[in-house]
Amino acid sequence: MKIRHIIPLLLLAGVFTAGAQTTNTPPPTKTMNYKLTNLQNSKVISNPTEADISAVVASLHDDDGGILTLDPEGVDSSMQIDLVEKGRFHFTCQDGKTTYILKEGHECSAEVAIKILVSFRNGTQDWKTLTVWKEVPTNQ
Repeated sequence: MKIRHIIPLLLLAGVFTAGAQTTNTPPPTKTMNYKLTNLQNSKVISNPTEADISAVVASLHDDDGGILTLDPEGVDSSMQIDLVEKGRFHFTCQDGKTTYILKEGHECSAEVAIKILVSFRNGTQDWKTLTVWKEVPTNQ
């Protein structure tokens, strides 16, 4: 077989091999560590699951001024949730150099609060569309 016939075959084999690797090998994922802190009882949960987040949100009591924080390690971000009244939550989010708070009158139900916290923990931007946020100036 001549070299001019071998090169196209090698290139074709490389395309099929690369395609097989791409479809069979999942892309690498970046894992970030989070810390969920219940400021009512100072309990800290490292890398909380959705079930952990749901249980802690459900355990908040407005008579104690329920506050949770969700903080990623090594990143200038945090999410704070305050229980305003039974079943209604307010958020403050520090996302890099930007601070967001919920617009007045847009407090969230426990169900939405859990979705916001899970989205933030997962690193998706869905939390920004689950309620109405207001960007507030930060002191620098």
